[in-house]
Amino acid sequence: MKKCYLKKGKDRSVLRGHPWVFSGALKAEVEKAGEWMELCDHQGTSLGLGFTENGSIAFKSIGSAFPSPEQAIVTRLQEAHTLRKDQGLVDRKDLDIYRLFFAEGDGLPGLIIDSYGAHAVVQIHSRAYLEHLELITEQLVLLGYRAVYLRQRSSLRDEKLEDGYLMGKREEEVFLENGIPFHVDWEQGQKTGFFIDQRDNRQLVRKLASGKNVLNLFSYTGGFSSYALKGGARSVVSLDSSQAAVEMACRNAELLDAAQKHTGLTEDAFDYLKKMPEGFDLVVLDPPAFVKSPRSRHRAVQAYKRINAWAMKAMPSSSTLLTFSCSQHLGRELFASTVRAAAIESGREVRLLQHLQQSVDHPSRMEHPEGEYLKGLLLQLK
Repeated sequence: MKKCYLKKGKDRSVLRGHPWVFSGALKAEVEKAGEWMELCDHQGTSLGLGFTENGSIAFKSIGSAFPSPEQAIVTRLQEAHTLRKDQGLVDRKDLDIYRLFFAEGDGLPGLIIDSYGAHAVVQIHSRAYLEHLELITEQLVLLGYRAVYLRQRSSLRDEKLEDGYLMGKREEEVFLENGIPFHVDWEQGQKTGFFIDQRDNRQLVRKLASGKNVLNLFSYTGGFSSYALKGGARSVVSLDSSQAAVEMACRNAELLDAAQKHTGLTEDAFDYLKKMPEGFDLVVLDPPAFVKSPRSRHRAVQAYKRINAWAMKAMPSSSTLLTFSCSQHLGRELFASTVRAAAIESGREVRLLQHLQQSVDHPSRMEHPEGEYLKGLLLQLK
């Protein structure tokens, strides 16, 4: 196996367990992305295995516990399945949807696997896994999956690559999350077809929605909307810029026999918020990641501030706002400060009731705080 070397004094974060090595820490530039290598300090002492990447993060480590990437994949997949089983997510009659493997949080950066009943949807973010797809499929079969679908074209940004089934075919059309049915399109939808990280927060909306007029902005396929309908909402509006996503949200409402309470709107959320009608007493703001890099942080903070201030100004007294950011480069403290600034700008009295985060099947390692990407606030407006 090839070796790559760190500059002197650049091994501290690796020794602490952080999986990322930035390009400035390596002695030589990366020649090819997706190569498995042994990472060494400046004296040649081994620090474990990993793979190269193009960009500012030039190397991603899987640690020193494994003699080969094959052994790491087998062991880490088994450990991840055990963790989900221990957390009560496996073999439940009311739950077909959960994340089986979460990249750095489960010990293999760049590998995502979502579970939809008997289907496993694999999304790879590094070419390093291309040579191990057969092994990954074999391990998923051992865990009981009958179909394995690969998403790689968009995540690897390579139009020459094809997505498709590594094994089996689609067997089911509707899947349950906490007993609520959903259509999921893992072939054409965003990510793997469903935003699984919001499961616990959707359950919170279900508890809060009774008798409420609910607005779900950046709704995608209506996850929060279906939970609100199931919780007894008076009315629900799902708004997204994607017509296909809104149509899916409407289909999901139909699964609950609640189409008469649900309205789907295809519109830009920023435009809608500027003229947002009054009367929504439960609002969910779950936008896409505005911060794509540290350089765009200031502009993104202003965007988060605007949408929250606009929503607060239009919401009635005693209403509830759940607001989120999934931007990895926007920390929890900065997000809370941004929403606080929005509250001040709105002129409303706003109370913070609860901090929100990603579901338990999206674990983050303590030495890798970047993995704790989803942050949210439950707010009450007086």
